[in-house]
Amino acid sequence: MRTTRCVAIGLLSLAAAALACGGQVSRALAAEPGPFYSDAPGAPPDAARAIRICETVEFEPPEERAARLETAVRLAEASVQRQPESARAQFALFCALGRQVEARGVSLRAAVEVRRVRGAVQKAIALKPTYIDALVAHGALLGRLPWILGGDAERGEALIRRAIRIDPSFLPAYRELAALLQAEGRGDEAPVLDVARASD
Repeated sequence: MRTTRCVAIGLLSLAAAALACGGQVSRALAAEPGPFYSDAPGAPPDAARAIRICETVEFEPPEERAARLETAVRLAEASVQRQPESARAQFALFCALGRQVEARGVSLRAAVEVRRVRGAVQKAIALKPTYIDALVAHGALLGRLPWILGGDAERGEALIRRAIRIDPSFLPAYRELAALLQAEGRGDEAPVLDVARASD
């Protein structure tokens, strides 16, 4: 099984491992936000607002982003508390926390928060196994995280391909799959790459 690698010496704790892996944690989480369809029918209002912040926070003035992300996390947590069985609420929490970890950068705290990020997207998929946004996002995250934090490129690829089987027209899935294949040195898989390029 091939996974994204970083160097860790001895029996490092999860937090120390994140520091040893440099910027890989931030880069992994930075890649996640995308077309999360915050206006999808049936989305809890707080979850929709949290995801909308995730979609647009990079366009906010830098000095306002931290406060906006705090708002997104608060909205997502409130949505999860009210509707813990809502896949969209869990996904909103994943999105908000992921963006927040990305913005803060690698730290001891970030290593612990990565667990919450992964737990939220896993819960979203458990609640709705056909949730293609969550499948693609989780797959991309697994493909980019260092193995010491749970990265698994093979499993990540499988999740993205599962999303494509569910909805072959979902172009973000092809882009994420192409990025993962290229990172794995498998950029010769032309059909996937061609679809990804056509969708840019």
